[in-house]
Amino acid sequence: MVSLGVLVAAGAQDAARRALTEEQFEARVLWRLGLPLPPVAVHGDAGLPDGGVVVSVNGEPGAVETGGLIDHLWRTVTRRGADLVDDRATRCLLDLLHEVQPDLVQAACVRFEVGFIRRRLQAFLAEGLPITDLRGLLEALLLVRGLQAVPPGADEAALALSEAGYDRELRAGMRHLISSWHARAGGLDVHLVHEGWRGALRSPLTPADRAALQAAVAAAVGGHREAVLLTDDLTRVTLRDLLRGDWPGLTVLAFGDLAPDMHIRPQSPVEKPPPGRGSG
Repeated sequence: MVSLGVLVAAGAQDAARRALTEEQFEARVLWRLGLPLPPVAVHGDAGLPDGGVVVSVNGEPGAVETGGLIDHLWRTVTRRGADLVDDRATRCLLDLLHEVQPDLVQAACVRFEVGFIRRRLQAFLAEGLPITDLRGLLEALLLVRGLQAVPPGADEAALALSEAGYDRELRAGMRHLISSWHARAGGLDVHLVHEGWRGALRSPLTPADRAALQAAVAAAVGGHREAVLLTDDLTRVTLRDLLRGDWPGLTVLAFGDLAPDMHIRPQSPVEKPPPGRGSG
């Protein structure tokens, strides 16, 4: 069962609980991300300094931080949302939708196991995307043709290939949500990844090329740690995985993620130096 806990300085527990209640934190997360949270457990620790906060997910504590409790919790939930969805939470969301869309939910549950639907929700949350439009997600899944859901326990390679295919099709079906989620002030600011990098990412990068890519990304986005990179569908996941450790707030979108009517505002591109100038 998933859990979310907060450790604060001894004597600060009541204030932390009041803050959670006053901010309606669980309701805020459900409304904004579509994620039903377990009750947040608050405990005190005499070893923490005043204002110190440790947020734990599923019993795994994070680093000691100082500042606003709600802000720390929100960052943790948006970053670790995929770890806060289990089959119980998935059934809860399906039951809520069943009240207004019974035929849709029944059709989805006939075709897919709850665990399969849960993994699709986790995949969305792992990308920093909300699952508020569960109706749209299920409709997009049911429109997928030419793929067969592989049951858990099957060959791991077949399972991974099948589910990656569903995730690609699901993103294509939800491109309006994806584009609008990352848009700001009526448009989407993107840093286009140079075609040279898109070609290089189709094969394993050398350490030198990985360093050059990191430098190119840093030069393109500057201090905007939550920038959006744009690449092709074949290299999006590879690029995301390469950058996630050093750039956790960075978003990598594929051309297929863009809604046709979204206003795109090109920013400084992720350039690739010619051969002999830092990259081969």
